[in-house]
Amino acid sequence: MSIPLTVSEYGYDQAPEDVRRTVIEKIDFVSAHIMHYYANCRPAAEQWSTIVREITASKGLIKNKPPMVTQNPWGSNTNGRDRGSNCKGNTWNDVSVKAANTYWNLWTSNSEWFKAQKVGWFAHTFNAGSEANFGIYGVRNDARLFPKLVDLKPIPC
Repeated sequence: MSIPLTVSEYGYDQAPEDVRRTVIEKIDFVSAHIMHYYANCRPAAEQWSTIVREITASKGLIKNKPPMVTQNPWGSNTNGRDRGSNCKGNTWNDVSVKAANTYWNLWTSNSEWFKAQKVGWFAHTFNAGSEANFGIYGVRNDARLFPKLVDLKPIPC
């Protein structure tokens, strides 16, 4: 059986060289966490250049291993994780269902770029019950089974 292997949340650029080399030899693809939700305070609509920069850096860090973007969240409401200290006094800047839809549209509308770069990605969090406000779907309740928050329609490459 051949199952691709990766390591999640591993600091490739922070590990000692011998450990880094051993891990890189064993994995089949790079698990890239593109966490611009925390990295800057720009609105969702202005994140494409950050996405490109982070993916390019991931590809440059480990040559000959394809990257898979495995974490790439955007908050849809203020009942979860805020944007952190980079936003100084406005940690909820552009956190809304509208912003989350704008953000995910950046990913889906640039499928040709991802295809050309040979980069895969997926929405990390299915529902908000598992990671607060990052879910594509809301929390399940008796009135509604997983209400959809984000109109995510990925385009296969």
